[in-house]
Amino acid sequence: MKATKKIWSGVLTVAMALSLVTPTGTVKAEAPAQVSFDNVGKGADMISMTNVRTFHADLALPEGTSKKKAQNLAKDANWTLYRSKGVMDAEKYPHQFKGGKLAKWKVFDSKKAFFSKMETKAVKTKSSYKLRLTLKNRYLFGVNGIDLRPRKYRSAMLDYVGTYTLTCKDKNGNVLGKGKVSVRPYDSYRLNSEYGPEMAMAVQYAEGRDDMYAEVRSMGKTTNGLDMPYILIADKKDSITNWETLARKMEDDPEKVINDIKTGAQDYRIPVLYSNVHADENQGADAPMNFIWDMVKSDQTDGKITYQYITGFTKAGEKQLKKEMKEGKVHWSKLITELKNGPTGIGFIQDGNKASGKVDLKKYYKMETVTLDVKEALKHIFFIVVPEENGDARTINVRHNGNGFDLNRDNMYQTQVETQNMTRMIAHFNPSLFIELHGYVDGFQIEPCTPTHEPNIDYDLFIQQGIAAGEAFGNGAICNNKKFNSFRMPVRDYLTEDSKGKPYWDYVWDDMSSSYTPQYALLHGCISFTIEVPQGNEDANTALESGLISEANYCAEHAQELLLNQLEVYRRGVKGEDADSVRPYYVDRHDTPGAEADDFRPRYEENNNFFPEYYVIPVDSKQQDLKSAFEMQEHLMRNGVKVSTLTTETEVNGKKYPAGSVVVDMHQAKRNVANNALYDCVLITGWEDLYSEPITAFSQLRGFDMDVITKPGAFAGKLKTLDKPLTAATSFEGEKDAYVILSNCSIDAVKAVNTLLNQGASVGYIEDGENKGDFVMSYANFAKVKDSMVLQAKGVKELPQAKLLKKATLYIAGKGPEFETTKDGKPFGLKNYFDWDNPPYNWDFFAYGKQMGFEITSDLGKADMIVGSQPIAKDEITAVKVGMPWLVCGMDYMEGNSLDSVKQVLPNFDYKMGYWSMEDALAHVSYETPSMITDKYVMENDTIMYGYGGHYISKYPKDAKVLIKVTKEDPLEGFMKAESLRKYKGSVQAISYKKGKLDVTVFANTLTNKAHQQDDYRYASNTIYSHMLGETCTADNMK
Repeated sequence: MKATKKIWSGVLTVAMALSLVTPTGTVKAEAPAQVSFDNVGKGADMISMTNVRTFHADLALPEGTSKKKAQNLAKDANWTLYRSKGVMDAEKYPHQFKGGKLAKWKVFDSKKAFFSKMETKAVKTKSSYKLRLTLKNRYLFGVNGIDLRPRKYRSAMLDYVGTYTLTCKDKNGNVLGKGKVSVRPYDSYRLNSEYGPEMAMAVQYAEGRDDMYAEVRSMGKTTNGLDMPYILIADKKDSITNWETLARKMEDDPEKVINDIKTGAQDYRIPVLYSNVHADENQGADAPMNFIWDMVKSDQTDGKITYQYITGFTKAGEKQLKKEMKEGKVHWSKLITELKNGPTGIGFIQDGNKASGKVDLKKYYKMETVTLDVKEALKHIFFIVVPEENGDARTINVRHNGNGFDLNRDNMYQTQVETQNMTRMIAHFNPSLFIELHGYVDGFQIEPCTPTHEPNIDYDLFIQQGIAAGEAFGNGAICNNKKFNSFRMPVRDYLTEDSKGKPYWDYVWDDMSSSYTPQYALLHGCISFTIEVPQGNEDANTALESGLISEANYCAEHAQELLLNQLEVYRRGVKGEDADSVRPYYVDRHDTPGAEADDFRPRYEENNNFFPEYYVIPVDSKQQDLKSAFEMQEHLMRNGVKVSTLTTETEVNGKKYPAGSVVVDMHQAKRNVANNALYDCVLITGWEDLYSEPITAFSQLRGFDMDVITKPGAFAGKLKTLDKPLTAATSFEGEKDAYVILSNCSIDAVKAVNTLLNQGASVGYIEDGENKGDFVMSYANFAKVKDSMVLQAKGVKELPQAKLLKKATLYIAGKGPEFETTKDGKPFGLKNYFDWDNPPYNWDFFAYGKQMGFEITSDLGKADMIVGSQPIAKDEITAVKVGMPWLVCGMDYMEGNSLDSVKQVLPNFDYKMGYWSMEDALAHVSYETPSMITDKYVMENDTIMYGYGGHYISKYPKDAKVLIKVTKEDPLEGFMKAESLRKYKGSVQAISYKKGKLDVTVFANTLTNKAHQQDDYRYASNTIYSHMLGETCTADNMK
């Protein structure tokens, strides 16, 4: 691709005008002369934090100025680069750099001058002289990228971003001239506030073309209420609306659509989706925005974009490829070399570099100039571009959203509004190809992934296009930038060998989890993958932009193959086929085809299929958790799954299902999506690494009843497809205007109790009898919450034995320093940057505060209890030792393991952790000691508990009560090495200790992991309530 300074300077000028330049008011006649500021080399006329550049700042002197005067002015010139305030919210970024004398500018966290080779000279012009300041900048952060060197520099970056005034004064302080100078991380960098206006400008530009249509839509709002825009680019509007209609036909009757496409009866343009989600991996958003301009402004180059492309290896390249593969002990799996569109090896050669770097491309590769004919491409594809999904994060340059969650670990859980919006959009459009741009992996990593593979993906279909599509991106990316000329593809390049020379998956970058957006999209039959750029600079941005252009060409040329591949996924779903051709891809560590197929895709005996025939979710009063049951059917429908209701009572295998039950018929196009959410997942013991836990198992982790039906045709002719989700409502039976027993069965029940306690209302905890573990209140108080939440309750005349609950105020452990600091202790960057970058801490805030409704305080002195999954600090340890109750959950993250803090408080306490802290298990447990903490689970006969972290308690004080142990059964789901699992079975998972002033409850693993394990929240809430019991409930105090 040929990027020119002229094209981008125009865009950047508009962008700066939108958000960086402060209005200066009316220009007076005596205004100082204008100082120009020009980059004498390549790149924009701005100071880049990640490029070394030389600049000329020119100030024209009045006509008739003598040579001597000009020289004197040059000798005495005093230059400053200053602004009165930064562009960021001063409350969030209170330490923004204002600038000053050029000598005041320093390389960050050092004494080295930022500007060097500064010299002012008098330069002759046609009619006079001008002052010319020459200066050269260094890397602002000492390195040529803002990435992982170190990560905290991402926080400092926005202290400097903005527009400054370059001022020249004479020796008496008189202003001779002024000019505006922009400082940015790299040329293409944009603030979040600039994307919306730029997208609107792109649409406006496209409106001036008769061969292109562009439209900005919104997928919703972020956590903090920002818009979530995306742009559609097509040849005409009908291409988009026709696809939206066709997408529904594809789901209803994929076989017919396949036939229509093969016979030429169906016209189509397939959607290609580009996006970014980790907002501080900045190039991931700026490259798509550049790509938008490449498309709409292609008319300036006759509708064509040219770029370099590798067509094969030279003899030297073939030799070097073999040499480097041998040296790296790299094997290509037979499963991919035998594919029609298997690996070529393009991009593998690193030419002596340990990461992606400069390679003599002409020496090793045959290359040619190719053309993306935009007009021709738009006859086959259209684009959906989401420059930034995570606007709240981009605004302050962090990874996580407004709640502090990593959205790229939430795409199936969808606890966050951003992922709900993004996945709804994916389910609506059914993109045929999707690329999500990230950073930073120094090898320039381009998926597809290594094993293990998510079992609900039709991997045999994905891989037919996945490698070729990935190489197409990589090919275009490495040929059209000067810095990153190689890439690594996990499925192609990460298979090495063991000590005996046998192929072995030593390092994995897997696609086992559907929490990542691309892996989620794979469930929809979309060819999708993540790209990890090596560094954070303009070269990386150019590489990504070039890759997107190259990928567009690939999609246009292979549109029919991509679409037919996707339709085959849907056809299998509708027909209920469990294809044998998927099974070879479930390999063991030695890449043995199909060795673990029975573990990853076990088949039910009754229908001989990995997929069941139906899932049934009861929604009557007998449902364990009505709220989560109704949320599940809404979740499924939002994700494109067809959900039905049972029209008549039906008996299956001896169990009667009432009319109105929610049923998911698995004979449908989106069965992979449904099954991923609803199945119990798999037990993985033969692999040492996973990039994220694969658990979904919604019925277990959200706490609703669900049955799996494997009998073919069990509900044939008895289902009605829902057009919209059923509406949930509180279930109430029995006496009104008396006492209400509220079932402690859900998050809403806990939130209702806390809402009432926060209002000063009376709520009791039932200590015994058939309603042990539930809550009691007056009907009048129940009426205050019953319509705003989904509750399960019954009215009774007599007050059960109960204790009044007191309002609980919680202190969440784990708060970090207010600011990151330099070597000499000066604060910089975003306030609470450490906390933004600590998801487990934020999960606790979200779960205890927003979901369960407890009051949270940052003042330890006002708290009733310390809770959380983070290590506690000295003052918190002191508070615990003098009597503050503490609920701690095991988590190993960032600043250490929370269970190490327990060792500082409890005598004779110790714990063990598995192979590493990301092991997890959905395990069978036993309740060892009667306790208010576990009573309700005992009453429900709920003996399934999730734990993330792989911890278990190995030693505990003799006076401690063992509350929960893992049984000797295999977990329903888990990722644990076999050795870890052997030790995990039978282990202690929770204890309570009360002796002297110490009052500590310890859970070995998480209770709030990613806000998904909601069925386990009540262990936490019950622990809290056990410390908040008051007097016995009576008719007088229950009003």
